Amino acid sequence: MMKSLNWVELASAFYEFEAKAKKFGFFVPELDRMADSLEDMRPFKSSNALKESAKIIAEENEHEGKVIMFKPVSGPLFNENDELVAAL
Repeated sequence: MMKSLNWVELASAFYEFEAKAKKFGFFVPELDRMADSLEDMRPFKSSNALKESAKIIAEENEHEGKVIMFKPVSGPLFNENDELVAAL
């Protein structure tokens, strides 16, 4: 099982890539399957609001030419040992 912090790092990179790729119509059906697979790998409870926030942040920053790391605005927070630090 993937650690929570690793999953968040992967999700951040994926949603940023997905926003750019879909803008150009690059492998859209495959991206949708990858997004589903990513959600299946989520080590903590799913939050559609959290997922949508990540996509919106990636899309907004892609338009401004910024590269960002995804940071949850709400939900569980874990430390480097994958221990729950806070549940917002």
